[in-house]
Amino acid sequence: MYNEDGQLSTVYVYIAPSQYLELFANGTVPAATGKNVIGLCHICLETEDIEKAYEAVRDKGGPLDSELRLGKSKCRMFWTHDPDGNALEIMELTPESLQAQANARLGKQGKQPEG
Repeated sequence: MYNEDGQLSTVYVYIAPSQYLELFANGTVPAATGKNVIGLCHICLETEDIEKAYEAVRDKGGPLDSELRLGKSKCRMFWTHDPDGNALEIMELTPESLQAQANARLGKQGKQPEG
């Protein structure tokens, strides 16, 4: 994905259907190092009903760090965090999303023939 100014923003590395590694380009803050540093930016969990997931977090008194919105990749999403403060992205793929398009193109590769 690219930012509005045309600079590279995010590269999705396809691992398996609905499993991606996101690499963020053009960061400005040096990475921290050390044995006690957590080495990830966030964890993303996929749901088939984003409204139900959002309401479940809200109704249980969980933290909501964003409203429901359409992401740059055209997925529907919201953000929360776990008790340790780790960012959690909750995402529902739309048919137009980059992830759903990759699943459709690449998800059949490597499957064994039926029969």
